[in-house]
Amino acid sequence: MVDRVLGRRPLRWALTAVLLGVGSGVVGGCGSGSSGPVLTIKNFAFHPHQLVIKTGQTLTIRNEDGNLHGFATDNGVVVLGAVNPGGSRQTVFTKPGTYTYHCTLHLSMKGVLVVR
Repeated sequence: MVDRVLGRRPLRWALTAVLLGVGSGVVGGCGSGSSGPVLTIKNFAFHPHQLVIKTGQTLTIRNEDGNLHGFATDNGVVVLGAVNPGGSRQTVFTKPGTYTYHCTLHLSMKGVLVVR
């Protein structure tokens, strides 16, 4: 499933998206694999901590931890629902920039994504 949502949304919509597991942002959804860049969650951390990708590439967030995790950019451009242990979610960034992000369930888990 891939949802195409452009621009920013009000906080209420973003919170609803988190609860429903909807990709909110540029393009979001779930997936089982990708040949593009991968952001791995392991030992309550994102690996690599800083990742550089190209505009339009599909980014896979893969949970290799034994716990449920989430992914959201700090500015709310992308909010993905829960990523189950052993599962993955995918999103596409269509606008270049530097995006700081965090786990929606463990706020101490953070990282930086650079889109060029």
